[in-house]
Amino acid sequence: MNSFTTSPTPPSTDDGAISSIGSIAACQVLALRAYFATKVVTETDGTTTVRLDRIYTHVLGRVVYVVVECTYVWHGASVTIKLRTNDERLTGVSQQVLRVTDGTADVESFTARVGETSALNDNTGACAYNNLVEFNNKAIFKLTLRPHARAEFDVWAEHIQDAGRNLPSIGIELSCAWESFSFTNAVEFPLTIENKKVYEIHHRDNTYNFLPTYTDSGRTVRKKISHIENDFTDRVKYYFFNRIDNCHEICEVPQTSVRRRANGQTVTGTAVPAGHIESHAAPGGDADTNYYYNQPATPPDMTTKDPRWLYFGIVTTGKPGTTYGIKRYDLASPNNPLDMVDLVQMPNDLNYDAETGTNRVWATFAYENTERRSCNPGCFAGFLGALIQLGRGDIVCTGMCFDDATSYPSVTHPNGDSADTLYLTTQADEQLKVNALRDHYFARIRRGSSGWKGGLQHTVYTPFHEDHLHAEDFDVARVVVLNP
Repeated sequence: MNSFTTSPTPPSTDDGAISSIGSIAACQVLALRAYFATKVVTETDGTTTVRLDRIYTHVLGRVVYVVVECTYVWHGASVTIKLRTNDERLTGVSQQVLRVTDGTADVESFTARVGETSALNDNTGACAYNNLVEFNNKAIFKLTLRPHARAEFDVWAEHIQDAGRNLPSIGIELSCAWESFSFTNAVEFPLTIENKKVYEIHHRDNTYNFLPTYTDSGRTVRKKISHIENDFTDRVKYYFFNRIDNCHEICEVPQTSVRRRANGQTVTGTAVPAGHIESHAAPGGDADTNYYYNQPATPPDMTTKDPRWLYFGIVTTGKPGTTYGIKRYDLASPNNPLDMVDLVQMPNDLNYDAETGTNRVWATFAYENTERRSCNPGCFAGFLGALIQLGRGDIVCTGMCFDDATSYPSVTHPNGDSADTLYLTTQADEQLKVNALRDHYFARIRRGSSGWKGGLQHTVYTPFHEDHLHAEDFDVARVVVLNP
């Protein structure tokens, strides 16, 4: 049932006309509905329109729109909203007003005028949609669904974790500029809140990207990747905002943490070093067997480790018929048990394809002869951004790292901060791939020297790279952490 109120008669001017808040069109206020929404943009025959579609579930920490639809309302009248818990599962208190960040501090109320569309502006202050008249009876709010302090964010996230499948929900409380009233959408339009780690990637020409800028080769450019940390979930969602700012959920993957490895070393000779504690079949690809070693000690430490990524050293041999030899991967900081690296399990069959033309979002790749399907989560965001920028269906990945952070046969892939791909058929196409990887923060690109490979700009020659391109040194410092 809709809640409404009739406002007091607005004050009159000397000539008896009704005065205005903005432009007053009537003197009755009726709140039809208030709901949480996401933005959807359409381009057709040179016309760009926007709508705000109602949503029912949202990830803690992300931006969300709130729409208050009104009728018989003063165009320009002020509407103030507060977010309120509908239960105890988010903060521990039901019907509690939430304080969420405005970018600098926590705020518990937000005000907008009916018909105002500044919440839809881009980063230049422009609002170039052709259907803004459709919002004349709406108050629009753009909020960030998290508290400003990380400590408070963690409290909310822990409560969500404790709630299990019975996720918390929040509602909207409204007030009018002339007469206060209460309208809570807890029954009709609640929003449930879930925990996810989040990476958001922006198209390079997206003017609705509000991330900080930096200088790149003398140009001022805006950062493209942001991250919401959440220590109370092992699930990671990757989103992409295309040129016109439509948000696409590309994939969701699991994340684990293992001990960080130093770059690998080639073992001289053909014999496995003595002293291993145990051995097991390697995950696959070119790797055959893993041998596990404890840190050298007197007397020798013969303790077994579970999980096996805890071992000081992992030595890997190649499958019969391969010529890569034996590689060893030791812990980067053996005396620091907190030196961990996060790894996501890359999807096996990613083929996301939506929209068309310059707004198309196409993220797809295939694997060839590799089980190195784990990756640093930020590095994977960069890889996805490069895939979408390329917009091709023929990218073949030959691997990142294994789930123990080793990377046989490569010695430069541990910890999943590098990506290998097969070469495309022409230099021009491969150059576009190099550019896309560099645009998404891979600082060093290694290539072979045969044929046209030597002509690839912004690359360095490295032996053993005649059949694949190697992108490494993902610059995680350029990823913006939104809740540090």
